[in-house]
Amino acid sequence: MDDKDIEKMITSAADHLPISWERLWLILQRILQYTLKENETGTENKEK
Repeated sequence: MDDKDIEKMITSAADHLPISWERLWLILQRILQYTLKENETGTENKEK
């Protein structure tokens, strides 16, 4: 599989997403923020 095939697969997947890239990016950011907060809280609780 070369770079062109990978590019076609990514483009095809993006074109068929049920939501826009912008909305998907917002969701991913929220997940990352939540995960980071959970990790920080978990670390603080372990230290106590």
